[in-house]
Amino acid sequence: MLTSFPIHPLAWETCNERMIMDEIRKYGWLSPCDAFGNSTNCLLNAFAFDVHIKRYGFHASAWEIANIVGEGVVTREEGYKKIYAKLPESSLNALTKNCLKTA
Repeated sequence: MLTSFPIHPLAWETCNERMIMDEIRKYGWLSPCDAFGNSTNCLLNAFAFDVHIKRYGFHASAWEIANIVGEGVVTREEGYKKIYAKLPESSLNALTKNCLKTA
């Protein structure tokens, strides 16, 4: 029986998130103004994380973040901020209203 395991393409690279962000900024990439926490694209990810925490009691990326902390890619404090950063209530309320309206 074959078992598959997901392998991240950068697993054996010696780069970190900060290095990647610095590099892509050289080509004009800017972080979206409505990105939050672990998201580099939009607040919808933050909304999904909030729903996941309420439904299951833990952050959907906790395992991955714990691994990168354990590997020394980010500090414990940076990992903690990624998991426990709170989306402002005003943003969360707007997202909930808009998402429920279109659902």
